[in-house]
Amino acid sequence: MRLLSFLLAAVVCLAAAEGPAKTPPDRKPTFRGNTVGQWIALAKDKDPVMRGNAAEALGYFDPPAIPVLTELLKDEDAHVRVLAAERLGSPDAKSAIPTLLQLLKDKDFQVRSSAARALRSIDPDAKTVIGTLTELLKDRDPEVRRDVAGLLGNFGSKAKAAIPALVEALHDKEGNVRGAAGFALGSIGPAAAPALMELLKDTNSDVRKEAAYALGRIGPEAKAAIPALVKLLKDKDSDVRQAAARALGRFRRDAEAKAAIAALMGLLTDRDSGVRREAAWALRWFGPGAKTAVPALVRLLGDKECEVRWAAGFALASIDPAAVQTLTRLLKHKDALVRSGAASALGNIGSDAKEAIPVLAELLADESGDVRAEAAGALGQIGPDAGTAAPTLAGLLKEKEPGVRFAAVGALGSIGPDAKTGIPALIALLKDKDPGPRQDAATALGSIGPEAKTAVPALVGLLKDREPGVRMAVASALGHIGPNAKTAVPSLTELLKDKEPAIRSAAAKALGKLGPAAKTAVPALIESLADRDSDVRSAAVRALGEMGPEARTAIPALAELLKGKNWSVRERAAFALGSIGPAAIPVLAESLKHVDPEVRSAAACALGRLAPEARTAIPALAQLLEDMDPNVRWAVARTLEAFGPEAKTATPALTELLKGNDLEVRWLAADVLGHIGPEAKTAVPTLMELLKDKDRTVRHAAAEALERIKTEESSPR
Repeated sequence: MRLLSFLLAAVVCLAAAEGPAKTPPDRKPTFRGNTVGQWIALAKDKDPVMRGNAAEALGYFDPPAIPVLTELLKDEDAHVRVLAAERLGSPDAKSAIPTLLQLLKDKDFQVRSSAARALRSIDPDAKTVIGTLTELLKDRDPEVRRDVAGLLGNFGSKAKAAIPALVEALHDKEGNVRGAAGFALGSIGPAAAPALMELLKDTNSDVRKEAAYALGRIGPEAKAAIPALVKLLKDKDSDVRQAAARALGRFRRDAEAKAAIAALMGLLTDRDSGVRREAAWALRWFGPGAKTAVPALVRLLGDKECEVRWAAGFALASIDPAAVQTLTRLLKHKDALVRSGAASALGNIGSDAKEAIPVLAELLADESGDVRAEAAGALGQIGPDAGTAAPTLAGLLKEKEPGVRFAAVGALGSIGPDAKTGIPALIALLKDKDPGPRQDAATALGSIGPEAKTAVPALVGLLKDREPGVRMAVASALGHIGPNAKTAVPSLTELLKDKEPAIRSAAAKALGKLGPAAKTAVPALIESLADRDSDVRSAAVRALGEMGPEARTAIPALAELLKGKNWSVRERAAFALGSIGPAAIPVLAESLKHVDPEVRSAAACALGRLAPEARTAIPALAQLLEDMDPNVRWAVARTLEAFGPEAKTATPALTELLKGNDLEVRWLAADVLGHIGPEAKTAVPTLMELLKDKDRTVRHAAAEALERIKTEESSPR
């Protein structure tokens, strides 16, 4: 129970969730400051943005708001219709089903998708909609037919009555409809297998293909189809052969499917690259059972198609327990394609391929540019263990071939701090005439982190680069370097005025990561709190919070943000105030009365971080255990627990809450009293009564609290 409490509280205190809950008789539920009546009024606003906001908010007040949301499904604005449909996804909204079914014919794809998801949530058993959906498979609009087939698939086995209609839809002239119908049949499961097996003989290759894919999705429960699928590996249509190979891979645990390994091996030399790729993927799923395919897969590493080599590498890694050793030997193969494929496969294995690092490092000098690029990429995927290759990778930054340079820069960044020997070469690349390499080098330096402090002067110089992407990458890199980049503070502060919002936001984030070292930027960040872009405002709020007490002059401005219209900014402002320290306690205590539950939650969490200095807020916090919003109650309970014995002044109020009608409030109050410990001993009689509570969780919380109070009281001091 304590672990559950902690996890739930962590979610609340990291990002306060939304939604009104049971309320005391004298208070009306609100969402983002408005009551249900106010949101219903806004649903008729002439501005579609306001109607959309109303649709989003009303979803938290069902069932009272369901009629209004149903009406909004007919709104002239597609986005409003989408939001209304998304908020109608509960079993209480059955009255909206007829209107939602009509929306499946809407001209807007997002509207159709939202309506489909809502129908699935409202009627998970599909009892009221399958008949109508089956009829819609004959609609003249192919997009409607496609979406309806997809929705039927979402109902799974409950849509088996639609199998005949979906089988017919596999003959649709539109490919996307056939694909959706096949997917639906596969999702319905074993009940569709007999019909699908018959379709493997269809004269239409598209039908055979979709039937094979569908049987693969059904998997082992359709194993009777294995012989027919094996025959299909010789189909004259390459798409059908691909589908059959993929399907057989799904039956890997079946003895009959293992008999198909030889046939799949034959496809590794198929004239079609897609078939070769799917055959390799299918063999991969058989694992060591397909070891006879290893020689053929090794040869496939020399395939001219990159995607085939990639699949072969993955298959070898799954089939051959000694794949790393095998692939490492192949790095010295005479064929450049094989060397390239082996390097790519080792990269996909990742850190488990670290024994190949020395040979991959040698390959950085290969005569083939493709091999050098693949070797560099593999070293990056292996990660920090490849730090010994950093000097050689750094040498590749002077390469003429862009692909090799790009792979080497990326590898140095992926290796991280262990690639510090590559820093001088990356600094030199910051002067490249092309913006791409400059941006990549800055990103890599940022990934190396504090070790890249010698790059700070060069990076600062690029904060005025003419390319926005470069400026953004440089700002981010300086932030990752951290306090070692404090000389960049003036230039980053200037960047808060950049014409690009994304760059202003990146500058604010970087200053935040520098922490107190960037304290001179506080005035400029305070100005950014009024930026016209909400992302910039949020980044500035967070940055001020990360500076801690050094940002105390921002308290008035952050307090003002708590009154703003943007709920996300309000919430972050409350957290920032908590990070600034004790000076923010009065403002946070006042925020506990805010009309917005997200702000109340955030303020409570922030005060918890300021325990025990925020002890003056304990009485107000205790009262909020009866808040109408469940997330506020959780946040407050966890905050009071953070105070421990300091919260003893709340014991009388908490004891009264033990007698309330709301079981969650009783549970929370008992839990908090347990954390207060012996100082809450006056609550023992009431907790004893709670051992008879009708709710098991409340009884358990009371027992735990009594144990803590009595055990800690009797412990030697």
